[in-house]
Amino acid sequence: MIDDEAKKLRDEMKQAIQEMEKYRNRVMKECQDIIKAGKIPGDESKTKKKKIKKTLKQKLQGIMRYINSNKIEVWGNEETKVVTEPNSLSYKVIQSDDSVLFFENRPINSENIQKLYVKQNPPGFAYVYTDKGRQYVWRRLYWDSDIRDWVSTHPNYSQFSKEEREVSRFLSLIGEKYDRNSSYGIPITLSQIKSAKDDIKRKEYIKKLDNLIFKVGSPWNGQSLLKNIYRIQIDMQTSDISEKVKLATQRRSILKKILIMIR
Repeated sequence: MIDDEAKKLRDEMKQAIQEMEKYRNRVMKECQDIIKAGKIPGDESKTKKKKIKKTLKQKLQGIMRYINSNKIEVWGNEETKVVTEPNSLSYKVIQSDDSVLFFENRPINSENIQKLYVKQNPPGFAYVYTDKGRQYVWRRLYWDSDIRDWVSTHPNYSQFSKEEREVSRFLSLIGEKYDRNSSYGIPITLSQIKSAKDDIKRKEYIKKLDNLIFKVGSPWNGQSLLKNIYRIQIDMQTSDISEKVKLATQRRSILKKILIMIR
């Protein structure tokens, strides 16, 4: 009986030693693989963090390349005009020699066309009737040479709008990296500043904005540059078209400085 128990104990110890040997061999192999790969145990998080920052830099560089290549100029903003011509067709063309023609179908190109208008219902209404009957307005159309078609917004404004979206994406990527919650609060606060009913409220929202900017910018010492960017965003809310273009040009130089500071 005692011999059986001793044999059983020896077998269990032998099995335990074999398991320990397998574990030791597995650990040794993992260490050798790590050394071959040039990685240091415990340093994976630092490597991953560095990779994320590099990816952010690359994304910002891509956005900046687009912004630098984008041409922004002052655009026209022609108001709609009530149709006064009797029995006019759907399209009104002012030719290069200032003569006026009407067409039922839209011209396929801009050749010899100074201005083109389309007949529509007044903005915000399905129908409008006066003592002279149903009322229409002429809405200006613009020729976009990039897509080679007529569009309802001035091509220069389209370019400006695209840049606005790219700038927002640029700033959003930075915010998501360094303080996501504050980044989400910035657009809301900008909207509150725009709709503030008095100076007291406006100053209160601007102070709130500065606090959010600090949280996003302080980890990389960029709070001052971000503050300048968002001051431009605020000024654009009440600027005329020519001033908007000027501010957008100033904003580009600040974005370049931000790109240099982001590692």
